[in-house]
Amino acid sequence: MPMCAPTCRPPRAPSRLRLEQLLALTLLLFCCAWAQAKSYTIGFAQSDTAESDWRKANTESFREAAKELGIVLAFKDAGGKTDVQRRQVQEFIEQKVDAIVLSANEVHGWDSVLLQAKKAKIPVVLSDRTLVLLPENQSKGLFVTWIGSDFRYEGRAAGAWLAQETAGRCNIVEIQGPPDAAPSIERGKGFRDVMSLFPGMKIIASKPGMWRADQAKDVMKKFLKDEGTNICAVFAHNDNMAFGVVDAIEENKQLGLKPGKDILIVGVDGVKRGFELLVEKKINALVECNPLLGKIVLKVAIEVLGGRSFPPTMYMEDKVFTTHNAAAALPSRKY
Repeated sequence: MPMCAPTCRPPRAPSRLRLEQLLALTLLLFCCAWAQAKSYTIGFAQSDTAESDWRKANTESFREAAKELGIVLAFKDAGGKTDVQRRQVQEFIEQKVDAIVLSANEVHGWDSVLLQAKKAKIPVVLSDRTLVLLPENQSKGLFVTWIGSDFRYEGRAAGAWLAQETAGRCNIVEIQGPPDAAPSIERGKGFRDVMSLFPGMKIIASKPGMWRADQAKDVMKKFLKDEGTNICAVFAHNDNMAFGVVDAIEENKQLGLKPGKDILIVGVDGVKRGFELLVEKKINALVECNPLLGKIVLKVAIEVLGGRSFPPTMYMEDKVFTTHNAAAALPSRKY
């Protein structure tokens, strides 16, 4: 028989576990398996899926991520009505969901319902939309974190591109989102940050288009009637409103202006239709605002439920696209 090397040892006979140890091990394995299989119910309060292509892609990203992560997604859409959305969040609290994701329709009026969520020990993660809390509530930890794009940067990026393109001389009409919506507020501030640096750049008219192409089209028709060829450029706070601007200019046969040539158009979002219009040179620049937040937001919510903490603000990475780089990026667009 071959001899074992000095380090070779015959295997030991397995020691017999006592009954108590076996039961403890079985219980531990069962608990671990249960924890891994546990499916959280997370309530998602969406502002208004129908408002834009961006919001539709945003909603779909949450539904896809919930399936992938094994989460039960309790979805409610406020249809752009803040009072409805507040009631929907209260319903989530009453249903005792594990966590709540809120994409707020407007920035104000959330203190009471968030205090209720805090009392119920239901963590709230803000997605895309920021909030303005009362001073006495700002340090109470009413939400865990906010995840989204830097809206003020988006406004600055739009203004910077336009300033460079026009050598700092341009009469601009602005089509905003809803007056109390965080993206509209911050994009407007960022745009004006840049305008203040260029005396030759002036916002000659500004009006909400409520994120929708048809309403923005009506606003642009009025701007064309009042200002006509005095308009150098349009800053639309989202892509869908930029689409309405293109339609309004093309339908005004009396002026005979061409979108993207006679009137420059800058939008924010970067949806696929916007890229197509960039390639057609009917829109000149789009500042990206990534809507695919579902997976990262839901993962953060799961981690929070597991006891992890996060910084109060988490920004997505966004870029600026123009007629020069849109064609190369278009095939890879996911929304």
